[in-house]
Amino acid sequence: MAAKNTIKNPVPGSKTLFIGVDLGTNHTAISTSDGKKNCILSVVGKPRDAVASKFLKKEHLFGEEALTHRVALNLFKPIEDGVLKTSQMI
Repeated sequence: MAAKNTIKNPVPGSKTLFIGVDLGTNHTAISTSDGKKNCILSVVGKPRDAVASKFLKKEHLFGEEALTHRVALNLFKPIEDGVLKTSQMI
């Protein structure tokens, strides 16, 4: 049986939460010093028009939520060819 992989707080007794983020081309991995881990798709969506914006009630959608509503969004990957895109580049 494999041992559970846990992460210990580098400063014992501290209430400081350390967060690590690995920005990848297709997935972004997030882990915390209290042992929580999550992986999300590296995709961002912006509403295509005013109708989509009113329906979604958000300026940006991320990961699975963006893919769920992809018909109403302009999708882009924030990292392409090793370059981080900004909203001005879209």
